[in-house]
This record gives sequence, structure tokens and C-alpha cells, in this order.
Amino acid sequence: MTQSLVFHALQTCSVADALALTPSLRETAKQENAVHLAAFEIQGPAILLGRWQHASRVLEADHCASRAIAIHRRETAGTAGYVGPEGAVLFSLALPTMTSLVADTLSDTVINRNIRGFLQGFTRAGALAHYFGREWLALSKQPGALVGVEQAEDASVSVEILVGAQQSIELPHEACSTVELGISRYRGKSPVSWARAAPNAPPLSQRVSLIATTVAHRAERALHHATSALSPQQSHPVALDVTLDHHVACAIGHVDLGHFSSGELWIGGDVMLSSRARSRLLRALKQTPAQRESAIVSALADEVSLGTNVQTWLQCGALAPQRVRL
Repeated sequence: MTQSLVFHALQTCSVADALALTPSLRETAKQENAVHLAAFEIQGPAILLGRWQHASRVLEADHCASRAIAIHRRETAGTAGYVGPEGAVLFSLALPTMTSLVADTLSDTVINRNIRGFLQGFTRAGALAHYFGREWLALSKQPGALVGVEQAEDASVSVEILVGAQQSIELPHEACSTVELGISRYRGKSPVSWARAAPNAPPLSQRVSLIATTVAHRAERALHHATSALSPQQSHPVALDVTLDHHVACAIGHVDLGHFSSGELWIGGDVMLSSRARSRLLRALKQTPAQRESAIVSALADEVSLGTNVQTWLQCGALAPQRVRL
């Protein structure tokens, strides 16, 4: 019997509404033990932070406020993306487990395996698409779409893809902090919008449908249209009760270290770190220096943590302030 992929057709909604629906999509996929895919047409100006990014390390809040650029936080980890006034499309793929769509998926290939249908879909829709292991997809040989990932404690997975309609996903330089401006996000290339990557593409709704069909076909699944609406959940707050202490360079930017007002250690940053992996790493970093390396190795085993390695987290452990109660 052919398995299905449940598609929630493109809907136009606010950024806040879209981000409140993506956790619901993942929970629905888990409850129904079925793969779900949704697409949201959203309008800015807005900046979508990754799940663990600290806004003050990434953005100049005063500039965002003066330009009425809303700041939101995604469910998925990774780097921040921009939604221009002309809009963007947010794809959300929800899986009961990381192997639900592609059987040989591992923690370090969870993005690679699950975006292959999207790559083919973008290409069929007029923008030759590639993935080079970073936090973005290339469209027509330029950075064009942002990728984020989450794996919850119940093992369910979300993979999100953000692509700008008429304006690229690149953050406005004036909105970026000094630290953020010092990071080479796109290997020296300038991101492009979907319109620029595929100037002769069909209308947006047709492109989205074509991508959904291709994702299903690639996975040898029947495409079924959703018959019930998703229930929005409370989205993740932008403001964090966290004081930053250090940031450590990693492959896709920085890992951030800080502490809550209670003194508890906080870790975050640009890294594609799932909730499961993050909770395990926090416990590992509480170990004594002699035990820490083996604890980190154990914490990262079979967990989604893209953009860092054991050495990164050992450096974080050494930098964790002594006054912070680990």
C-alpha cells in the first residue's frame, strides 16, 4: 500500500500566524504517524530568528523598530532570514521521526535527505537548486532559500524552508549587529529572490503545488490534500531572560553562551541544534572537565547538531563563566 504525504495547500497569513501553525503541523504529523507539508505566504517587513538565536547578538533592535521591521522566532534552529514587504513563502515539512520520509536518514543527514524533493521541485519550477551542506539552498547558483530544522523530545522533526518572493532572505545590513556583520553568511555571494532566480516561472500557487507534488513523488508517496485546519499554538518568544557572556565561532556563525537571571547556563546561537540535542548538551556541560568530553560525545550521538563538533562544545564548556551555576 502506497503511503501518503498530507499537503496543506498554500495559505496567505501573517508571519505570527504561520509560526504558530508550524509546531501544530509537527504535532499533527506525530499524532497521525503521517508526513505533513504546509506552505504559507507571509508578508513583511519581518525578521525570522532561528530558535536559539539571541536577538541582541544578531540585530540592532532600534533600527528594526524605526523601520517597523517585526522580529519573530521560528520553531526551527538555524540562522535568521528576512521577509520583505513583497512577501515570502515558508515551507514546513513535518515528520513523525527523522526516517519517516527517507528510511536511511541519520542525524547528520536529516536536512540533506529531506530536502531532495524540494531541490527537484524548485528546479522544475524554474530555479536550478542545489544544497551544499550549509543553512541555505542555492537557487540558480546563488543563495536563495534558508533552511531550519527541529527535532523535539518525542523524536518528531520539522524542516523549514524560507524563500523570498521579490526580495531575498538576506538581512538588511542596517538591521544587523556588528557581530552579525562580521559573519560571512553566504560565502561572499549575494542571495537572490525567487523571482530573480526564476524570472519565467509560473504563478506562485502553481510553483508551490509543483514543489509539493515533487516532494511526494520523490518519496514515492501519494499526495493527499489536508481536510482539516491546523490549530495555532503559542509561538516562541523573541525576548529571552538571558545575559550573554561569550560567543564561540562555528561553521555557520556562532554558538552563544549566557546565563539566566537565576544563574543557570544558557546555550544558543546560529547552530542547527535540535531541542533534544540541546537538552543533552546542557547536561553534558555540567560535568567536570575530566568527564566533559565523553559526556559531549554521548550527548551528540544520533542527535541533530549541525554546524558544530565536539571541539566546539569543549571550548564552550571551558568558557562557561565560573560564576554561572551550571
